[in-house]
Amino acid sequence: INIFIRIFFSCTAVCVVMLLAVYLIRYAKGYSATFYDSILVWGETDANHYKDIAREWYRSEGEWDRLVQLVFLPGYPLLIKLLAVIIKDYYIAGIIISIAAFSLSGIMLYKLMRLDYSHKEALKAVKYMCIIPASFFFAGPMSESLFLLLCISCIYCLRTEKWFWGCLLGGYAAFTRSLGITLLVPAVMRSEERR
Repeated sequence: INIFIRIFFSCTAVCVVMLLAVYLIRYAKGYSATFYDSILVWGETDANHYKDIAREWYRSEGEWDRLVQLVFLPGYPLLIKLLAVIIKDYYIAGIIISIAAFSLSGIMLYKLMRLDYSHKEALKAVKYMCIIPASFFFAGPMSESLFLLLCISCIYCLRTEKWFWGCLLGGYAAFTRSLGITLLVPAVMRSEERR
């Protein structure tokens, strides 16, 4: 079986296990909620802000929580809005986007690592990405997975001299999280190396 398919489904399985873990932990603590209700627990995080922006866009008046949403950039909510047109549920749309982005991040990290390292070392990098404690957030309906995918893909494109795609992906990373602007540094450094 193709290595990219194996990586994609392995990363997807990691996210599904994390979502199931949330459900099982809540069940063990005595909550008799459904699996879907356990997904709504993400509403206690930034996921609610992304959902609100996807559903109603930004507001200039109203309650304080809605006004401070300007710090959440629109790259991720736009994708949620597009997918929610089809599946009609903003949380599920966010989770699908996050899981898909994380799984594609695994493939792109493998490809990036293969530019300098062996197959075994590249797989190790993907494995470590999956087991770091912060990987828990990659399964939730938040922008972390998409941002990770865009950053890795941008660096890969810069390394392989696909400048248009690297700049496009870097720009969308900055449109997703403000930290994406730092991708200008490797872009400039890579262009200086070419001279």
